[in-house]
Amino acid sequence: MEARIYLRTSYHGLRKAEGCYCGILEADTSEGEKTLEETGKDTGTANQIALLGLIKAMEHMRRASDLEIFTDSKYLESGVNRFLDGWIADGFRKQNGEPVKHSVLWQRAAELLAPHNINICYEEHTKYSMWQDRRMREYEQEQKNKSVHLR
Repeated sequence: MEARIYLRTSYHGLRKAEGCYCGILEADTSEGEKTLEETGKDTGTANQIALLGLIKAMEHMRRASDLEIFTDSKYLESGVNRFLDGWIADGFRKQNGEPVKHSVLWQRAAELLAPHNINICYEEHTKYSMWQDRRMREYEQEQKNKSVHLR
């Protein structure tokens, strides 16, 4: 099976703050192409939110596949392409014995990525970028409206 994930985040800062992620999963199935959206919001650094978005999108993958991931996070792209295999081999610890940053999230991502043949690349804009940006704004507004109704 071939599949693609288009991952975009709304927060790109260094400090912890609220941010959204929006992942679009496309899969080529026997019934044709299927598309699924996963949008959410959390508090964390931009890197944590990107990792969380990847995890949430990957949790929908049910079968091993040739998987292309397009992300607007250079951290995520370089983490998977350059460091993940080494982190796995070293138990998600740096040379000094300290855990790598966001090790729990990286461990979960590694578990979910393991059965797949992965190609991940940094793409600031994809065919879904404008739609994802709009969807994240809508999602944030929906969350604000929910909190107003709870008071």
